[in-house]
Amino acid sequence: MMADKWLTDTPGCLATFAIRTGLAEDYPILVRNWQELIARRDGIRHFITGHWNGELTCEGFKNRFDYLKTLLTDIEAMAKAGGDFSQFSAAYTLKDKFPQLVGSPGITNQGHQMSVQHLYQVYSGKIALSAAIQGLLGRDNFGAGFAELSGDVLKDRKKYFYSDAELNSLGYWLLQQLKDKEGALQIFKLNAELHPNSWNAFDSLAEACYEKGDKQKALELYKKSLELNPANENGKKFIERIESELKK
Repeated sequence: MMADKWLTDTPGCLATFAIRTGLAEDYPILVRNWQELIARRDGIRHFITGHWNGELTCEGFKNRFDYLKTLLTDIEAMAKAGGDFSQFSAAYTLKDKFPQLVGSPGITNQGHQMSVQHLYQVYSGKIALSAAIQGLLGRDNFGAGFAELSGDVLKDRKKYFYSDAELNSLGYWLLQQLKDKEGALQIFKLNAELHPNSWNAFDSLAEACYEKGDKQKALELYKKSLELNPANENGKKFIERIESELKK
């Protein structure tokens, strides 16, 4: 299910190209079939994809095949070496690692990160913290469930994997889309505890405190963020605003 050209102005079913869970024994068969197609590329003009509204050139197919092989090799090696997932995912971007695919149909940063996370979970045997949090959303007892989950994470961090950016995005989704200030605050708190050197984690936690009305705590956290990153212009702006508001 790949495409590097839409046949109409409306994207087709291949809006996100990402790795999904399947049967492990299927993969060697897929690889063998894909390699045979690549070997016959001189006799192939283009591929008609398995879903509507897309077309795939031989070059586009090989680029995606090479991308998948590279992901499998790099992430398996990183997981077996015990690498830090947060640092790896921050550096392992489409723009830096696979520039030939940037802007291609179906290739998105979100889909790329989904693939990286999925493969790391498979190879490391660890639990994706973001997925565990998402599993709690929509429940009446989210607060209690999150408290239990965060307690387990802090007790045994090696059992889970997570990234600063991913937890931050999840917190903002609760804050801005779901309008759940308390839930966002809890996620930002956990993120700051897991990443004590991340100025962005403290900046986001400060924003959640400000949204909750705790301006004094927000001021402290923005100052902490600024200590970690003196170039944080957003923090400077909010410190000035909060100090002005507190004087009033």
